[in-house]
Amino acid sequence: MNEWIVLGFCTCGDLREETALGGMYRDLLKRCTFEELWTAIHKSTITALIDSKGMKDRRHKFPRLELLLPNTRKIASVWYLKQFTMTDDTDPIEGVAVDYGFVHCSDARDRSELKTAYGKAFATIGCTADAVKLHEACLTNKIYEYLSTITQLDGRLAKLMQSPYPLHQAASHAALIFENVHICPESIKDKISLDDCDEFTYIKIPDSADKDMCSTILEKAALTNSVVRISKLPGDFEMCSLDMSSWEDTTSIL
Repeated sequence: MNEWIVLGFCTCGDLREETALGGMYRDLLKRCTFEELWTAIHKSTITALIDSKGMKDRRHKFPRLELLLPNTRKIASVWYLKQFTMTDDTDPIEGVAVDYGFVHCSDARDRSELKTAYGKAFATIGCTADAVKLHEACLTNKIYEYLSTITQLDGRLAKLMQSPYPLHQAASHAALIFENVHICPESIKDKISLDDCDEFTYIKIPDSADKDMCSTILEKAALTNSVVRISKLPGDFEMCSLDMSSWEDTTSIL
């Protein structure tokens, strides 16, 4: 789990705001157990927990938290992009690589220049609302056009800042990063237990695309630390739970 993101620190405009938000969570843990907080994170009920402990007014000092806390199981990849620009890592997680053009880079120089450009953009943006606009630009494949309005960019970056959107299918999952995912064909969706629906995001796919989709999910999950469940076709029904171990903790489903 990426706490800096799921707890909303990524929405802060500067270090001072991050410190204040950290203070709020520190005080929250004086009023609840760690297990309560952990459960709230996984069930996307952090807002309710904070309010139930008499800290609603404190929470309102961070209005941008509402961009994340209502559903911490699926988060816009723009926040992972922001985090990537603040690290020494040379490669982003796969969801960010696809959504923000790193897959189009031919070498380390391209990746470095693209990362630097996004880093400067976030430094210029400052305001979280504009980070949301960057996400919206990604969904319409107009990243370069949008960032050009707020910072100076090298023209050659236009060919790199390309996203695969808009999508004609699975549009509701575009440019989002999921922690736990259950993939299942439409024909057997009603046969699957939803007891763990608080932890898993369920995605239905056409039966005709099931085998190809399973292959794609397995390839992506192998690079992550996610739990991915794939339900096979009715004729060969089986549910497998795959615990992946690597350096990241999310799977991007496009």
